Amino acid sequence: MNHFAVIGLIGVTQEPPYYIVSEFMPKENLFKCLHSNIPPTPTQRTIIALGVAIGLSYMHRNNYIYRDIKSLNILLDADEYPKICDFGISRFVPQSRDLMTGGVGTAQWEAPEVINNEPYTEKADVYS
Repeated sequence: MNHFAVIGLIGVTQEPPYYIVSEFMPKENLFKCLHSNIPPTPTQRTIIALGVAIGLSYMHRNNYIYRDIKSLNILLDADEYPKICDFGISRFVPQSRDLMTGGVGTAQWEAPEVINNEPYTEKADVYS
């Protein structure tokens, strides 16, 4: 994936110990930012929310379901623009099979259909 709201992959190692190298993100994650002594302004919060929505929209247009969207998985770049990271439980879903099943992710952020082990689509990411 190559998008300004999704963290860029630089490379991986092919032998142990295994490493994934991503672009450098000099700021903290969104969770720490929201809980800091100087939380973001309403304008900054709006920019962050729009950035995350744009990143998810890009992923969904390319048939990926993220499945674990939360503030800990959003990193901020030098300009405090958000980038989605940590794709450990994301899945590619071909258009011929647009429903997923099985609960994954962080329970407090999961959509009701995921918690209830019902079929779900990328709309579960939007709920989160």
